[in-house]
Amino acid sequence: ELNIVQQYCKLEALRKDFELSIKIDPRIDPYNTLIPPMVLQPLVENSIVHGFLPLTEKGQLEIEVQKNNQFIEIWVRDNGVGLELAQDRGSKGLQKSLELNRQRLQLMYKGKARFSLNARPSGQGVEALIQLPIES
Repeated sequence: ELNIVQQYCKLEALRKDFELSIKIDPRIDPYNTLIPPMVLQPLVENSIVHGFLPLTEKGQLEIEVQKNNQFIEIWVRDNGVGLELAQDRGSKGLQKSLELNRQRLQLMYKGKARFSLNARPSGQGVEALIQLPIES
């Protein structure tokens, strides 16, 4: 999934210049840890299309994967225009894709996965958090 997101970002960088940073907790084996397909891509797409395209400065996109107790936490953070402005600009598909992502995770993990989307504490941008239970 991270490889797909990296390739997608290379394509989008042709349209809007931004920086991508991916950090993986060293306790996680990225080759043997499953992230469901097409869970990150819609979040990354929303950051680029709804957050970065209106920006005049360079976009910053960060994906961070951490192990936290019995969960794999995946943070997607950007410095885009933020939730309120993106929604004001008529991003109807934004809410629909996020709700579908939330429902899909709940079905796949039988209610044990968590998903949240919030404005960043800095006031600029959005941070999404996906928490996937570690199956033992």
